[in-house]
Amino acid sequence: PASNRKTGFVGKTRILLVERFNLESQIIKIVAQLSSSPSEESIPVIAKPYHAPLFEHPLTALEPHALLTKFRFLKLDEKNRVFSVIPGNWRVPSMLILPQGYSLRIDAGTTLDFTADAGIVVHGPTQFHGTQTAPIQFIADRERGGIWKGIAVFNANQPSVWRYVTVSNVGPMNLGDWQLTGAVTFYRSDVSIVSSKFNSTVAEDALNIINSHFFIDNSIFSNAQSDGFDGDFVKGSIHRSRFHQIGYGGGGDAIDLSGSVAQISDCQFNDVQDKAVSAGERSNTEISGATFSNVNIGVVSKDLSKVTISDSNVISFVTAAAMVYSKKSEYGPASLIVESSSFGGDAKNIIVQTHSTAIVNGVQMESIPLDV
Repeated sequence: PASNRKTGFVGKTRILLVERFNLESQIIKIVAQLSSSPSEESIPVIAKPYHAPLFEHPLTALEPHALLTKFRFLKLDEKNRVFSVIPGNWRVPSMLILPQGYSLRIDAGTTLDFTADAGIVVHGPTQFHGTQTAPIQFIADRERGGIWKGIAVFNANQPSVWRYVTVSNVGPMNLGDWQLTGAVTFYRSDVSIVSSKFNSTVAEDALNIINSHFFIDNSIFSNAQSDGFDGDFVKGSIHRSRFHQIGYGGGGDAIDLSGSVAQISDCQFNDVQDKAVSAGERSNTEISGATFSNVNIGVVSKDLSKVTISDSNVISFVTAAAMVYSKKSEYGPASLIVESSSFGGDAKNIIVQTHSTAIVNGVQMESIPLDV
């Protein structure tokens, strides 16, 4: 550790910088005095690392015809501004970044093998149409193994459709200091995902949808290092889908909603290290026909969220079948309504923080002080 004391002023605030710098942990301790008087109280602050500003755009796309030269499996409908992948098995050696305003189409029977430096970025809709017998597969390069950089869709002017698509052995998109949390990301891009699989994802979210409408049906999320589906400020529904082996890297939610409106029906949750369904930041969520087994917590309603559960069954859990609480002070208490459902044989398996509410079959549950 090294020490270095320098004094400066920002307005009337006296800054003593740097009191102590640890080269190994890269922690800087700053002492700030809130007036120019030496007798005033000093407040120590631990400075946090931050990413340096980017001086060039991380997503630089080639011109359309240059893309065709680099990626021989592509063809282009210039009139309709659609790139499509010629059906077959193809190796993707580097980032495939489409120019803004172009869409991407992939048809049944196509497999893309990605190297560790490869992924797909589209600033438009994606139309991926596999079939049950000839699914579309996005996988890591068979020869080199490892993980690839995932798929990101930004600001699409038309909805994307994924049918019979398998995404596996994939990490988050990471281009220098520019990073995403999702293995697959849709940002301001509506999407319908049907009969698809997200398997063996090494990212904070297997699927992250932001500020979009979505529809997910008959799909599987499995073997996720952290969260399965993360929806931020989204509206949509998830039906007949399975989530299992979620959060093996130290904790993760099967479904994590923030500021969202969602319906979840006829879904199965198994082997979830944290919460099967988490609704936070003023989310409104309806859950019906769900089963939960071997989960840490079945359902959480927090921070001004409202969750309704019906015709569902929590078979086995570790901490609680459900919890209702406030974690972020800027929001407030949450609520939960349960009807015609089983929670491990005892409604007391629902933990309710003081000021939050849970009503089970018309009866309000007792609340307790709870520090989360």
